[in-house]
Amino acid sequence: MPDREASYNSNSKLEPPMILSKYFRQIHQFGKSQIVKDDPKVYDALRYSMGWIDENENPSSPHGKSLRPALCLYTCESVGTPFETALPAAVALELIHNFSLIHDDIQDKDLIRHHKATLWARLGTPKALIAGNIMRVVADKTARDLESNDLPPDIIFNVIKLLTKSCLEMIEGQFLDIQFESQLQISIPDYMNMISLKTGALIRTSITIGASIGTQDNKLITDFNNFATNLGFAFQIRDDYLGIWGDSTETGKSVGADILRKKNTLPIIHLKSQSSGTNSKHVEKIFLKDSLSENDLSDILHIMDELQTKEYTAERTNHYCDLALEHLNKLNLDNSYKYNFLELLEFFRSREF
Repeated sequence: MPDREASYNSNSKLEPPMILSKYFRQIHQFGKSQIVKDDPKVYDALRYSMGWIDENENPSSPHGKSLRPALCLYTCESVGTPFETALPAAVALELIHNFSLIHDDIQDKDLIRHHKATLWARLGTPKALIAGNIMRVVADKTARDLESNDLPPDIIFNVIKLLTKSCLEMIEGQFLDIQFESQLQISIPDYMNMISLKTGALIRTSITIGASIGTQDNKLITDFNNFATNLGFAFQIRDDYLGIWGDSTETGKSVGADILRKKNTLPIIHLKSQSSGTNSKHVEKIFLKDSLSENDLSDILHIMDELQTKEYTAERTNHYCDLALEHLNKLNLDNSYKYNFLELLEFFRSREF
């Protein structure tokens, strides 16, 4: 059974965990097989978005963590089933995730992702919207390849149902996130509900699908789902932390980026809910501006220091990591698999990118 102090040296130099690199090549090889060279020109937009070609349509190295498919495949393998069995579902998850990024970049007007032009910035909004929609449909087509792996029809049906449900929840969460942008005050419970949908849905589903393909043990599937739920919260809250205090050389964003965008992340919600008196009026005045200056950023960071918002955000990440650890300890898995899940959990706790 993993124990944070005894089994994992969390003070060692933080490196991407093994889970994130183990299947990277297989994920992208299978993904490329779903979007073939003879497809119409629009599919070049998908290949570009996935990082398989560059702006000049030359082959390039894939980007990103491929977190969701890796979680799916490793979970499947951890319960005794070859990871290849879950590969179509894992790649479908990655395609759904990238579909959401294409649309997110349009909604947020982001020009750069992974150090290159976003799809809408390169092709225009109409073409990017169509490319995102096609990627979502290709995800469904990819999932149907589970039929080639001799899985029972009821398992395939359940996987496709889970994919559809999680995609719907993710989009519902994105709607709430956009809606929150126009609200001055948001409660922490409302925010936690939003991230459980926008970010948590696909992370939960990745692990739940991997377990559902790999085992018929309903208790084990439930324990995995509980582990994944808290992992999703920890992942997003750490993202919120990095959006303000992250190292710009690691994140690719400037310090305080989410403040300058007036994005209602957990630290900013904490700031607004905890500030009082003169500080409260000053915070409200700043966030009512059309755009924020460097002086505004400095003032907000100073008030956050007074309120210990940075410490609060780190504590919330630790809280959900510790809850995830409790559920990890309940999983009836070989210790080597538990250790690698623990390594991932500790990466989520203190990652810098």
